[in-house]
Amino acid sequence: MAAMQLAGCTGSGVPEAETSLGHAIGFSAVVADGGTRSAGDGELTTSLLRATGFGVYCWYTGSASFTTPATSRPDDAVYLLLMRNQKVEWDGDASQWTYAPARYWPMDPNERLTFRAYAPYVSYPLVSDAAGMPQLPVVVAATDFHNGTQHDPLWGTGTSGTPHRYGTLYDDYTYGMSGDGLTADAADGTIHWYFHHGMAKLVFRAILADDAADDDLVVTALRLSPLYTDGLLDISSPTASASEKPRWTDCSGDMEIELTRAGGDILTGVVLDKVTPQSILPAGVLIIPRVFGGTPLTVSIDYEAGGVAQTASAQLSPHLPAATVSGNTVYTYDLILDPSANHISVRVTVNLYWQVGSYNRIDDL
Repeated sequence: MAAMQLAGCTGSGVPEAETSLGHAIGFSAVVADGGTRSAGDGELTTSLLRATGFGVYCWYTGSASFTTPATSRPDDAVYLLLMRNQKVEWDGDASQWTYAPARYWPMDPNERLTFRAYAPYVSYPLVSDAAGMPQLPVVVAATDFHNGTQHDPLWGTGTSGTPHRYGTLYDDYTYGMSGDGLTADAADGTIHWYFHHGMAKLVFRAILADDAADDDLVVTALRLSPLYTDGLLDISSPTASASEKPRWTDCSGDMEIELTRAGGDILTGVVLDKVTPQSILPAGVLIIPRVFGGTPLTVSIDYEAGGVAQTASAQLSPHLPAATVSGNTVYTYDLILDPSANHISVRVTVNLYWQVGSYNRIDDL
């Protein structure tokens, strides 16, 4: 709290809320999903974000460019933490994002602020990396995948001309930039957050192989392994181009998840045919991104065909470039089942920016 009080004093160049005649820092926020998907258990949408709120970090650096907290700088350099995990909440009555205490743009148009944000809000300060920048801890349990509490950590950027897809980080912003129409990202002193999904989303569908017998086939269970159990999402991850993905560090753990029809995880009433891949889960599976090297990502399916229960497995990661599952990306796996051979063939479609269908689609792999 002391750091925030210091950052608000008149000697810092950032005026006190009570005495300032400057412009208050405002926020807006949307989840950058483009409206091309349906929310599933645990996935954050803009409307759900309003229920959870988001956290903001803000640094004041005077007229100097922003450097990370651990970077050496001249002894007389001004470097103050103005917001440290500040909670921003949605006020439904006023239809706007609010926070307290209010913070203000510097009166001097040459003085700069730098912002970072993440969601959903957590009440504790984030972990700092070696450079002193905040990282969001994510811990996942196997039970999270079938009780409606999947984790969907987000980090925020601005927009670089393609809303809901990617944008630049808010470094070295001034009220002169925000108030005189030079940039749409901070018009009228408002920082407009576009939140991106840090996790990878796996969607599973199933279809009968062309040469399979025409037995009625239903999926009764799906197991997936190995998955990380924890990691740190870098909320300074860039997204200035499609090639840039959320950065994760200190990822560890191995677990298997099991989703069953008896437990309500597998869609009921789905009978496979040879024409159209059928969704077998009501929502996607959100996982911490991972490079699957010597231990491939593997799916195992329990199914019944012609009244006979069988189990078949397939490796998923070898079908991806560099055997990598990346964040902010959707992987739609079509599992092609042949009960007579008890075999699964795999086809995967990759879509960037958490979108599906024809949006930002990479060729089938």
